[in-house]
Amino acid sequence: MIRWDKKRRAFKGIRHLGFDLIMMNLLLTTSICFFIGENISKGDVPIAANTTIAASVQTRTIAVEATPPISTAIVSSESPTATPSLVSPKITINNANQITELIRLGRGTVTVVAINPEGHTLAVGGSLGVWLYDIETLTPLRLLAGKTEAIQTLVWSPNGSRLALGGWDHTVRVWDATNGQELYQVMEPSWDGAPIIVWSPDSTRLAAVDNNGTVRVWEVTTGQELYQVEGQEDGISSIVWSPDGTRLALGSQWDRITQQWNTIRVWDAASGHQLQVLAGHTDGVTHIAWSPDGTRLASGSLDHTVRVWSIDSGQVLQVLNGVAESGSKILWSPDGNQLALVSTHKTIQIWDTATGQELQKMDGPAGVSFVGVWLPNGLQVASWSDDGAVRVWNTLSKQERIVKGHRRQAGNVAWSPDSTLLASGNDDGKVRVWNTASGLEQIILEGPLNWIRSMKWSLDGTRLAVGGGDVGHGIIQVWNTIEKRKQFVLEGHTGGAIAWSPDSTQLASESSDNENIGIWDMVSGQELYVLEGDMISGGPLAWSPDGQRLASGGYDGSVRLWDLTNSHQLYTLTGHGTEISSLAWSPDSTQLASGGGDATVRVWDVASGRELYILKGHKNAISSLAWSPDGKQLGSTGDDTIRVWDTTNGRQLYTLKGHKNAVSEVSWFPDGTLLASAGQDGTVRVWDAIIGQQLQTLVGHTDSINSVAWSPNGTQLASASQDGTVRIWGISTQQRISMAEQIFERGQMFWRNDTKTIYVLPINHPYASYEDTWDDSQPAYSCPSLFPSQTPPTPKRGFGKVWCAESQVRQLLGNAVSEERSFEAIVREAETGVTFQTDQKIMYVLESQSNNWKQVE
Repeated sequence: MIRWDKKRRAFKGIRHLGFDLIMMNLLLTTSICFFIGENISKGDVPIAANTTIAASVQTRTIAVEATPPISTAIVSSESPTATPSLVSPKITINNANQITELIRLGRGTVTVVAINPEGHTLAVGGSLGVWLYDIETLTPLRLLAGKTEAIQTLVWSPNGSRLALGGWDHTVRVWDATNGQELYQVMEPSWDGAPIIVWSPDSTRLAAVDNNGTVRVWEVTTGQELYQVEGQEDGISSIVWSPDGTRLALGSQWDRITQQWNTIRVWDAASGHQLQVLAGHTDGVTHIAWSPDGTRLASGSLDHTVRVWSIDSGQVLQVLNGVAESGSKILWSPDGNQLALVSTHKTIQIWDTATGQELQKMDGPAGVSFVGVWLPNGLQVASWSDDGAVRVWNTLSKQERIVKGHRRQAGNVAWSPDSTLLASGNDDGKVRVWNTASGLEQIILEGPLNWIRSMKWSLDGTRLAVGGGDVGHGIIQVWNTIEKRKQFVLEGHTGGAIAWSPDSTQLASESSDNENIGIWDMVSGQELYVLEGDMISGGPLAWSPDGQRLASGGYDGSVRLWDLTNSHQLYTLTGHGTEISSLAWSPDSTQLASGGGDATVRVWDVASGRELYILKGHKNAISSLAWSPDGKQLGSTGDDTIRVWDTTNGRQLYTLKGHKNAVSEVSWFPDGTLLASAGQDGTVRVWDAIIGQQLQTLVGHTDSINSVAWSPNGTQLASASQDGTVRIWGISTQQRISMAEQIFERGQMFWRNDTKTIYVLPINHPYASYEDTWDDSQPAYSCPSLFPSQTPPTPKRGFGKVWCAESQVRQLLGNAVSEERSFEAIVREAETGVTFQTDQKIMYVLESQSNNWKQVE
């Protein structure tokens, strides 16, 4: 509960109302433009002399999108406005041990979804835990965090108060969904794979079964195991309780006893004794479901049929042919007269169970996993898909809505030169550009990309080049981030590897056939010339800092150096036994470092093409190379260590150990005193680069980290992870304020301790703020007379006083759907408004002039 201040006195009512309908309409029409980020500015970046190339071997065509409508190029963008800054003080070697997470961008990846029995709440399980959403508004209600790795099964109790989770770690966890507390967990190391979980109808027992067919039944309140039945089936696909709780049915892919692919076994749920075996399918059983009255059982199979069985006789009553997909989920209507089949290829079929006729066939939300629940207004279906999106769809209204914030893995990050913007690339082919001062998503760059290989900012900070691929070929997109539009689409040289010239006037790209390299003019979008030769590319590209040379790495283990003043190849550098995985120029452009699949790093003299050093010690292919800013040291990684080398003599200075798994990337701090490393163990580590000592381990990601990068101004560190999030780290100077929250049907209330303020945030309406005058010495303030019978939780104390006293608040918010909860928040004040970030890393932006508010993913 909240620690409420006892000095509050008489209720003073509204500070800012903002509910006038005329004003509301005006604000809604302009709300898309409100309160995001700062103006993108050009950093003071030194520009190298322009390199003019006269030779042009061949000219290729490109698709130029010089002035497309913003709506077609940008999925979402917000008008720049000053916001309370997230930027922290500059990091130094003296305060690096104080680096902490400033903000999390995104809500993680998704592995499973579930709808509660009443159809009010959607549970989304993934890399960060389990998010609970109000299914009507898609507002996040709570994050059930904790040790929730590899969630594969997520099941609501029939009374809607608890959630059971099963994962690949052989553990079943039970959570109280009303308060977010983990009640207990049961671990069975002998389980084969993630268990399938099912609740008893009275929510008092929990059954789980693994791939070996062993069934375990627990008493829920104590977690005590009641009994277990040794497995007789392999590849268990489904387990369900009968509606009266007396029987359990199991469907399997293979029955070891009968040596058949088509069995369903029915057990006595009290004793674990087998009652009957139902056989008849000609292939493995994929899903089973009891009718509401418990007299029938429906089973789906790989034979593309659904069979309806009489439990009393064990006979088949109906065979439904023409099932769109063999793995369809089966859902009985509440009256037992219809069956809904929901396939992973978004087809929904509804059948009459008495006649066996198909009544309806329609397309639902695209996805790879589905759940559903019958409601009075139709069948409510939720799905998640490969692009990370969670979709909610109703068969009656056929309206599809998307839960925002969940994404696929975050592959890499790239800072703009002036440190004001951070680009992150995801496996969904989208690039998100974040304003690092506000922590808000400023632009989504979306084009025909299925995957992203590389992202590079131009050194003037005005454009972002994205190399990736569509089905069957590669594409390079160049975006103007100032004007928020796609400037060029480069086709022909589109293997994915790209490199900007230091003066930002040209771009290099490798060809899709890995045989040549194109140099493009970034003013006109025309290809200037092609670098051709006896080459097998496919590896990295690196433009020298002085703009005179280009290095390309090949699958054949060679590195080629090109003189860009005359478009001639200078040298072919050989020595690596396998493909080139990494290239890095020294800051003065006199040396080139190459890393290969042979686990070696080689340093080359650029003027002569001579190999200076072979740096050995790593166990695997070199994944990352980085020169120190002064060029005297080189950092490399190719296993679970980082090695730092003296580039004047080729000697190893340090071996940095600490990661528990392979290191993905290493990054030097701008002044060369610190190193950051990203690990497959899910940690970012910060090292003293002078003495080779670990200073800080940054924990927060729940999966391996792909990329890490310091901001050029040295105030922040960004990391991108397989858990679908990007995190920004730095030195926090923000004060943590005690706050409280209560969720309502159409919005929420927040209480702020330091100013004794209550914020009322109705969905799709301006916010209002009230002075909290509640006194703890008084009885709990509520107004039960305003509530119907069997109401959700009653707003109490200060929340209750505002809710009861203000009819407009009641009308806009509706009833409470959760108990109040307290937490510590990071609050930022500015003339333009207030932002606060909750303990679950959700940011709220409240704009003081218009009273608009926004929830940020």
